Amino acid sequence: MRDGDKVGDPAKHGALGSLRSIAGTEVALSGLTLDEVGDFLGEGGGRDRAASAKRLFARTGGNPFFLSMLAPTDGTPDSSRAMATAVRQAVLARIGSLPERAVDLMKLAAVFGSDFDGIVLARVAGLPESECTDTLRMASNAHILVRGEKGSWGFAHDLVREVLYGELTGDELSLAHFKVGSALEALAEFREPRHAATLARHMTLAGQHAEATRTLDLSIRAGAHALRDFAYEEAIEHFSRSAGLLPACTDVDPATECAI
Repeated sequence: MRDGDKVGDPAKHGALGSLRSIAGTEVALSGLTLDEVGDFLGEGGGRDRAASAKRLFARTGGNPFFLSMLAPTDGTPDSSRAMATAVRQAVLARIGSLPERAVDLMKLAAVFGSDFDGIVLARVAGLPESECTDTLRMASNAHILVRGEKGSWGFAHDLVREVLYGELTGDELSLAHFKVGSALEALAEFREPRHAATLARHMTLAGQHAEATRTLDLSIRAGAHALRDFAYEEAIEHFSRSAGLLPACTDVDPATECAI
């Protein structure tokens, strides 16, 4: 049981009350710190234990159970390990405590990434801001979300977002990326070159819902920004994506096509 859990069974409610009265003192448990995750990995973290610890800490929030399921034990990079069934079931059980409308909103929020703006999410979901905020608070009480500053929210740990995102498939997923990408693109802040990569990713994953020329433009802008930052591998990825989009674009000028 966790704080915020609903105890529907009267017998369980009574048992918890009895335990509290006998124990007298309650100990607040939290996840492991980043340094403790590194100690947890030990030699199993491979050559770059610090990097593995950082990735796992971001995914699990230091949750010992999740760590025990996902931590590499043979030097295998943690990023290549499939999500253990037990972990997915545990996360789904946590998510299942929410009403269906809240779960649907969390799935949409997962498309944004590890964090998102509550007001923008409300616009994408077509909900009044007050209703969206109430639902986000509900998810926060269930330890699925954490509240940030200035209307921002984030997932308690990346595993929750991964499971929610994985619940979206096919056209539902591509349409969600299109809606999120369009909402972000409408923000003045996202007109800055540094956000081009985020927008290009959403429009690429939007597939047929996004215009090829629009995705091409964003990919070119993202590649150019990466070049300016000397991020050459990232730039190659963006320009390779741009090249793949050319056959679907009929109005690209020869100079741009040659440059790509």
